Amino acid sequence: MTPTKQGKYEFSGDALVEIRKGLGITQTKMAEMLDVPPNTLSRWETGVTVPDAESLASIYSLAKEKGISPIFFNLRRIPLNVTAGSTSTNPIVDPLSCFEALHAYLTTQIEILGVESEPTIKIQITNSAPEESKKPRVVFTGVGLSIAITGSDGASIYRPSSPKVRIKRIPETFKDHTPSSVETPWQNDSKRRGLLNKTFTRTDKVIFPDITPRESEYGEVLFPGQSLIYELDIDPMSLPYLEFKTEGTISRRYLFHYQDTFTMPEEVIKPVVVNALRDLNSIDLYGILHSLLSSMPKFNTETRLVEVQTFAQSFPTAVAKLKATQEDLQKLWYLHKLSIFRAQIRASFIFLGEIITRLDSMKKAIESNVTDRVSADTSSLLALKALATKLDSETQDLMKSYNITSEEVDHKPLPWNDSIV
Repeated sequence: MTPTKQGKYEFSGDALVEIRKGLGITQTKMAEMLDVPPNTLSRWETGVTVPDAESLASIYSLAKEKGISPIFFNLRRIPLNVTAGSTSTNPIVDPLSCFEALHAYLTTQIEILGVESEPTIKIQITNSAPEESKKPRVVFTGVGLSIAITGSDGASIYRPSSPKVRIKRIPETFKDHTPSSVETPWQNDSKRRGLLNKTFTRTDKVIFPDITPRESEYGEVLFPGQSLIYELDIDPMSLPYLEFKTEGTISRRYLFHYQDTFTMPEEVIKPVVVNALRDLNSIDLYGILHSLLSSMPKFNTETRLVEVQTFAQSFPTAVAKLKATQEDLQKLWYLHKLSIFRAQIRASFIFLGEIITRLDSMKKAIESNVTDRVSADTSSLLALKALATKLDSETQDLMKSYNITSEEVDHKPLPWNDSIV
C-alpha cells in the first residue's frame, strides 16, 4: 500500500496492521487500547486518515513494548537524524526515537531567586542538541510553546495573561539568530491556551525559511544552545510541590510534551509560614473566647437571673470584638489565598461566626427569660472550645513541620484548661 500523504506526514496503514497482528489482537481490542472508535482504527489501517500525534505515540509505545518494529514515516524538511540511516533531505525517522530525542535534548533548570515573601522562580528551558555547521540537529519550534504551572491539588497557580509573567532571553546564546527584542511580555492566546509571545520577530529566515510570519508571531524556535528563561513571581506556600509542562511542535507537525516536577525548598517556604502564623497569632482569637468562658455562670437550678443578666451585659462588647476579629481574618484570608494556610484562616473565620450566632441566640433567650434555652446555648458555646483546640493543634503541627519555635511566631499556649467546663 502506498503511504497516505495528509500534509502532516506520510503514514503506512499496512505497518499498523502488522503491529496489530504482532500483538495478536483484534481491531476492536486495539481500538480500545488506543481509546479510539473501531471505525477510526479501520480508517487508519486502510490509509483513509492518519493518527494524530498522541495516538501515534501510543502506537509506537505498544510496538516498542512488544519488541515489534515501529512504523517509519517521513519527517519531511526536518534536519534530524536520530536513528542510523538516511541523511538525505527527506530522512526516514522512527517517530518514537524522535520523541525520545526531543525529551533528551530539552533540558530544564530551576532556580529560586531570593527568599522574600514572594520569591521568583527562574525556569530555563534549553535545546541542548549538538550544533551542526549548516542546520541544527533538532529544531524545537515554539509554535504553541507554553509553560503551565500547577500546585499539588492540580489547580493553576497563575493565569496566562498575568502581568507578572515575563520571559527573558540571553542574547549571547542566540549568536546570529538574536531576536529583535530581548525581553517581552507573554500574552494569552485563547485558542492555544498557552503563554505565547506575540511580539517576537524572526531574523533567521535563511536557516529555517519555511516558518511563516504568522507562525513566528505565535511562537519561538529554539536552536541548539538557545534557551528560554521564564521568571515567575509566586506565593511559595501555594507551591510546595510544583509541576510544569512545556509544549511545542517539531517542524509544525508533531506535538511534544515535556513534564517535570519540582519541590519547593524548605528555606523558601519557612519565612512565609512564619509571617502567616504571626499574622494569625496577632489576632487574639483564643483570648476573646477565654474571657467569655471565664465569665460564664454555671447554669443549673440555683443559677440566679442576675448572674445571667450580668453575663449578658458583656455580649455587645464581645460581639464587637469578635466581628472586628472576623474582619482581620477576612483580610488575611484574601492575603494568603491559594495557600495551605488559607484553610486555617477560613476555619477561624467560620469558628468566630458560630460564636457570634450562639451569643446572639443566648442574648435573645435571656431577654425572654427562657433559662432552659440559655443553658442549651451555653452548652453549644462550650462545645466550640473543642474546635478552637483542634485549630490550635493544627497550627502546632504546621510549626513542627517547618521547625518553627513558639517564640518565632509569638505562639502562646491555649488560655484555658479543664477547669473551664
